[in-house]
Order: sequence, then structure tokens, then C-alpha cells
Amino acid sequence: MNDPRIDQLYLPIRSAATELLDEAAKIGAFMFSGYRSLPDQKETYAQGRTVPGPIVTDARPGFSYHNYGLALDLVFEHAAGDPSWSYSHDWNTLGAIGKSLGFEWGGDWPDPYIHDYPHFQMTFDISVQRLYIVYARTWKLTDVWSWLDIKRGVVA
Repeated sequence: MNDPRIDQLYLPIRSAATELLDEAAKIGAFMFSGYRSLPDQKETYAQGRTVPGPIVTDARPGFSYHNYGLALDLVFEHAAGDPSWSYSHDWNTLGAIGKSLGFEWGGDWPDPYIHDYPHFQMTFDISVQRLYIVYARTWKLTDVWSWLDIKRGVVA
């Protein structure tokens, strides 16, 4: 699957994300979102709070792994080609595919968190709060990625 949004993800997860999309396509799922800028996150967070629509995230801007190119959401396709979040889809199979590729799956999150079936992320054991602190130093995503590389020991 060649989705240009893959290029907006942190480089070390792009290969696994591409493979996830390839496998997901076989069961009728596709990428709905990946990297989300802080303004985009603000809009998403406002939904169901200050603008019409259902609440779709509990993460404020800067506190979603999407904001750092470390997460993506996949959804299933309706017969009409529209995205579907229906519980009738085979989310467990999709989750198993993502987990086999090293992703944490939102469908496994324990209570009191929502079970976010479309959500897949790689955190590298770094909290989103820590990522936000690093990001706020310069407000450059590339600086967060460089910091992640150092933390992961891939850059001297």
C-alpha cells in the first residue's frame, strides 16, 4: 500500500506501517489518519465539546502519539466506500495484525480508557508527556525525532 501519509510518520515505524496497511487491505481496512499537527489535534479534540459531532479523542493537542508521527488509525470500508467504525467489523483480526508488527493496539487498552479499535502506535516506552516536553523546546517535529533516535541508541 503506497499511502503518502506514511512519509509523515517517524521513519523507524514506516516499514511496519506500510506492512500493516498491506495486510489491512486484505480484510477491507485502510488508513484513516496518521500524523496529526497540533492545530489538527485541537480541531479533533473540540469535536463533541465545542463543535458538533461525537467525541473522538480524549487527547488534547500535544498529548497524542499522532502528534509525533508515532500513531495511525485504520478503519474499515463501507460498501459505499465510506469509512466505518462499526463494531461489526473484525477489529480483533486487525489488532492482531498490528500487534504482530510491533504496534500497541488501542483495542487492548484497559478500563477506564476507551477501547480505541482503529488506533495503532509505537511509543518506544516514552510517555507522550515526555515527547511534549521535548517538542516544546523548539516546536519542531524533526527535533523530537532526533531526540527519539538518541534515546533509542540509533545515533551517537
